[in-house]
This record gives sequence, C-alpha cells and structure tokens, in this order.
Amino acid sequence: MATLHCSPTRHLSRPDPGRAAEPFTDLMTTIYPVTAISTEEAIPFEPLLARVLESTRVFGWFPSLSAAQASILRDEGGMHECLYTHLVVEEVSTGIHGEAVAKVWYRWAGKRGWVSCKAPRWSKGVVNWSMG
Repeated sequence: MATLHCSPTRHLSRPDPGRAAEPFTDLMTTIYPVTAISTEEAIPFEPLLARVLESTRVFGWFPSLSAAQASILRDEGGMHECLYTHLVVEEVSTGIHGEAVAKVWYRWAGKRGWVSCKAPRWSKGVVNWSMG
C-alpha cells in the first residue's frame, strides 16, 4: 500500500519547478472546497449579503470537482442541517489566498435534496467563499 506524505506548511505558493517533486503535495495544484450558505432571516434589519456572509460553513474539500459533486448529490453528512439553503463548490488554486477560478452552485430542494442552480443574485461580487 502506498503512503502519501504531506506537509501542511510546505507549499504556500506554487511548487518550484527546479526542485524534485514530492509525493502528493506537488500533484495537488487545485482543491474543490464545499461551502454551505444560509440565507434565512437570521439577522433582521441587516442587508442580505451581511446575513449571508455571517452564515457560511466550509464542510470540507475534495481533490476533484466530480468527487465534490458526488458527495453533494448523496448529501454526505446531511449538509442541509435544516439551516443551509445553498452550497457552492469552488475550484481554488494553491497559494496564499488561492484564486477561486470557477464555481458550481446548488440549492436545497426539500425532498429532492441538493439540485444544481445558477449563482444566486446575492452572490454576485463575492469571491472565494471557502477561504475568505
């Protein structure tokens, strides 16, 4: 069985092309975090975006978009939690404040579970939901 060795403090930027490759860490140039967002009226009298930004939770990350989407469609871990109305999967590059270069959105549809949707109106202009 192969063992993956990964140092969480090793790569704060893209790997140096002149350095020998290390298992796993040099192969990972992109991650796919899954962030849950609540748009419930939890904080009255504040703009919707302020409420949304205070009501987010990153459930985890995946090495591929397909793995993240499969997890969402199976609702692993019960991500709705009677609170969250939307999920966003971002394609985030490595580095400090890695850029979210793509997003895939889902909304909670009750008994149907998570269904794909367009980016909500209130999400326009917000980047990097998972990393802040």
